[in-house]
This record gives sequence, structure tokens and C-alpha cells, in this order.
Amino acid sequence: MKFTGLAVIACILAATANALPHAKRATCKTDDDCAGTTCCNLNTLTCVDDPNNTICDIPPTKLTFELIRTAPTGTPTSCACTPGYSGLKNGGGPTGACCTSSDDCQDTCNPGGQCGVSGATPTCKTTSTTKTTTTTKTSTTTKTTTTASPTSCACTPGYSGLKNGGGPTGACCTSSDDCQDTCNPGGQCGVSGATPTCKTGTPTSTTKTSTSATSTPTGTAGKTVIVNANTLCFFLPPSPGGDIADSEKNAIAFCNSASDAPGAKAFPSGFIQTSVYRSGTGSGKYVQYTGLINPSKYGLSSSDEGGQYDNHGAGSPPGSICSGYPYYVNLVEPAEKDYCIRCCMNSADCPTGRSTAGCQSIIPGDYSIVLSTNSPLTQNNSAVVSDVKLAVAATAKQVIWTAPTRHEVASNATLRHALEKAVFPLNVGLDKPVHN
Repeated sequence: MKFTGLAVIACILAATANALPHAKRATCKTDDDCAGTTCCNLNTLTCVDDPNNTICDIPPTKLTFELIRTAPTGTPTSCACTPGYSGLKNGGGPTGACCTSSDDCQDTCNPGGQCGVSGATPTCKTTSTTKTTTTTKTSTTTKTTTTASPTSCACTPGYSGLKNGGGPTGACCTSSDDCQDTCNPGGQCGVSGATPTCKTGTPTSTTKTSTSATSTPTGTAGKTVIVNANTLCFFLPPSPGGDIADSEKNAIAFCNSASDAPGAKAFPSGFIQTSVYRSGTGSGKYVQYTGLINPSKYGLSSSDEGGQYDNHGAGSPPGSICSGYPYYVNLVEPAEKDYCIRCCMNSADCPTGRSTAGCQSIIPGDYSIVLSTNSPLTQNNSAVVSDVKLAVAATAKQVIWTAPTRHEVASNATLRHALEKAVFPLNVGLDKPVHN
């Protein structure tokens, strides 16, 4: 009886051992992967019993199906704000500019640190894309990865066509002359060779992007000037005959054409006598105009020593800006018959703390004009004054007349007297013959 019990236990263990591979249903790719008498089901890739030869060694069924993935419509993306305005507190930041308070913006600083219209939350322009992929399932597993496509975002307006080299990354542009670096394909400023794209991800309340692009400069009407190779604007008293210094808080923008800047007036005919444009780099990029005026064409007094407009602090006039630049300084000096304006990326290039030094000290440039010696501009406006001789040598057909400095006018009574009598008086040390 003892021998018989051991034999029974041995039989049970043997039967269990033979059954284990079938219960486990091991994974496989070929029959060689399966234990015992089992074989590989090529459709399920598991080891199975196949006593009737109806499962194993049969090629897998080819299944085809479509996976349709549709990107959500209208989901805003996260785009960076335009640098160069945050913390300046000069009221110059356009829509989309970085800001720390509303003092940095033309309108207001919305939550998230970008300038914009009060209460509005600008979003990037997004597009809905449907991507259809056909996948064939075989015995080989294929892993498919879907990568989110960047959305299309509008560029930052206010720079396109200005040709002042002031456009930051993401600004609208028509050529590289509009940009700090280069104008990439698609009309946005950026690093040379790069194709600017928006940052995709979960939308947040700080997402702000202008959804329209335009080459028309934006800004507060009458408080915005444009300075580039094709456009000259600067500030003047709002009415003819106004005093420059007295108008520092209510001056308005004047330009070559009234359409050059929002709410601007056109310079009176004959007021601008010369205008010399220059761009350069100091602590940062800057653009400027220097030149001469005929004060009488706007009723300005020839004894007016002038004054300075700038956007230091609250601004003079308040809220004034030079489009595309965070800083500007502008002097008009009827007594010296000159003017100057410079717009800068760095405040060090637009000094505002020494206005009494005058144009030629603050903004070096060209303040000269070539005149005929019999030009009415060189003649006394009234009777000839005995102590100011305006006649010139008969051999001098043309002269180069250069504006005096603020110091020269202040220290020379004879010069002051001559400048009050003629626009560009001769023979008082300001002219020299043109040698052909």
C-alpha cells in the first residue's frame, strides 16, 4: 500500500508539470518559443494547444483602421511679450509690450505683465488642424508619436516700414532695416536664420498676442513721433507763435505729412530748411535728425532760446513717445535757428538732464545750409542796422552757413542782434564761402 501511494503522487506531479506550460500561455513569436506540445498562435502571439492543426502556423490577419486626431480649435498659445518697455514708466509700451505697471503702457498693464487695452486679454491666433493617419497592424508593433504643431501668431505692430533698426524679435517687418537683427521669412524680426514660432502649451491668463498686423504706426494722437530715413517728426507748440519752453507740457507732434503719425500736424511750408538723418550705435541703437528752421514760418520768436521735449518721467509733453523706441530727446531753438531729435534704445544715448547745453552739444550732427549770398533768408527783415553789415564780397556766390551754439548766442550780443534781424545773417562769423 505504501508503494502504491507514492506511485499515485508521482503520476499527479507528472500530469501537473505537463499542464503548466498550457496554463501559463507564454508569449511567443515562433513555435520554438513554446514549451512541450504547444505551438505559437501568430494572431495572438501566445502559446496554445492545437490538436486539430487549425490555429498555429497560420499567417496573421491584416487589420487596417484609421486614427483621426483633431487639434482643439481656438486654444490660445503662450507667446512672449515684447521687451524694452518694462519698468520704464514712460507710458510708451504698445499692445503686447512687457510691463510691470500701467505706467509702462500706452493703455494699461494687464495681468501677466503685458500692455494692452484695459480689461482685454489678447490671445494668439490659432488654427484647427485635422490629421488623419492610416496604420497597418501586423505581427510587428509600430509606435506612432504625434507632435503638436506650433500655432500661427501675429507679429507686433508699429515697426514695419520704419527702417529704423528698432524692431525686437517678433516685431512686424518688411525688411531687415526695420529690425534690431534681421527680418525673417514671414515678416517678423528675429535672429538671423531663425524662423520665429510661438510657444505651444497649456493656455494661461498671461497669454497676450496682437491678432492683427499693420504697418501704420500706433500711439496716442498728437503724442507720437516717427523718426526714420523717410519720416521726420518732432514736437512744437500747439499754436503758431507759442513759446517752446512754455509748451513742454502741451506740445503736439508735427511731421512732414499729417498722415505720418497719429493726430500729427504737417510742418508749415518753409519751416524746415534742412534735415539730416543719421543712425548709429552708442550704448544701443539710435536714430536722429538735425537741421535748421525758419522760425517765422510758424510765428516763433527769433529771440526764443528754446526748450526740450522728452519722455523722461511722466514726459514733456506727458505720454509722448517715439514709435519703436523707449527713449527720445527733442530740442527746438528758434534763436539758434536749429532743431534736433534723437530716439534711442538705451537712455544713455538720449541724455535729458542738460537741456541748456543746446542741440549741438546734446545731439552732434549737421546744422549747416548752403545759401546764395543774395537769398532773402540772408537779408535783414527791416532796415539795415549800422553795426551789422550784411553785405558780402562780390566773388562769394554761395556760402555755407552753420548755426551758432547756445553758448555763442548767449555770450555775443552782436550775434544775437543779427539773428533777430535775419534768418541766416551773413558776416557775423557763421558763414564761409563755397569754393567750387
